[in-house]
Amino acid sequence: MSRKNIYQIISEQKVDPTDAFERIKFYLFSKKYWDNSFYEITVYQFIEQFIFSRMPIRESFTGLIDLIEGVGIINVKEKYVRDFDDVFTISEIILCAINSSPKDYFGKGGKVQADLYYDILYAIKSIVKNTGHKIVKMPYGEIIVTEDAVRDQAIWLSQDEEMSLALLEYTHYANSGNIEAKASILTKLGKIIEPRLENTHSTSTADVVKYLLNSFHLRHNNQSGKWSKEYIKNMNDTEREEWLDKLYNSIIHLIIEDEQKAINSEVVEFRKNNH
Repeated sequence: MSRKNIYQIISEQKVDPTDAFERIKFYLFSKKYWDNSFYEITVYQFIEQFIFSRMPIRESFTGLIDLIEGVGIINVKEKYVRDFDDVFTISEIILCAINSSPKDYFGKGGKVQADLYYDILYAIKSIVKNTGHKIVKMPYGEIIVTEDAVRDQAIWLSQDEEMSLALLEYTHYANSGNIEAKASILTKLGKIIEPRLENTHSTSTADVVKYLLNSFHLRHNNQSGKWSKEYIKNMNDTEREEWLDKLYNSIIHLIIEDEQKAINSEVVEFRKNNH
């Protein structure tokens, strides 16, 4: 058997959350860079001194460490992580800091060298890519969501900003297991696509979407009262999340199907006039 080259070996390596977190912490707290006054500075020190006050997520936090610990990553410098939630959370905080940094702070005439963020940003992008996620720009900042070609096709076809943002938010890493957040997003999507659900026929994707919206404690209170459903009362969280995910996927396919219907109509008209 022939030896694998280094590029093959690297591409086949799986990302470990502990290693990923340690790598980000190294570039944030430990690696030193030169500022433009020939003093050494870390990315953390630069953000703390010059950028934190500009970050839109700073709220009432007193500094970068306070912010990181305030969102649940306690004792960040010594923390040992076992999953990617903390990796993605600290990555989004760093992305916010990078995007809040004035361009004239870097390079000639600025405060630090132009490549201060290069290493940490490269590390974040590599981790995100190699875990099947991607960074997307939202109106409020950059977030990390799962890589999903079908969802992205639906977003491109929808040409609706509110719908696109909701479709992306649903797949944010922090919403995995968060039933209430997913239900809220699906309710919002249901209102947006309401016109698509009129005059549906049985077994169509639109009918499936309409049924799930009306029967899974989203549009109506299906746990008690007039719209009560026994299966909702007896359903555990794992089962309910699976059904919410099925509804989400059905909405995506409905968007794609509607575009295909429009294409079909155009083809029929074209053939009629060009036979």
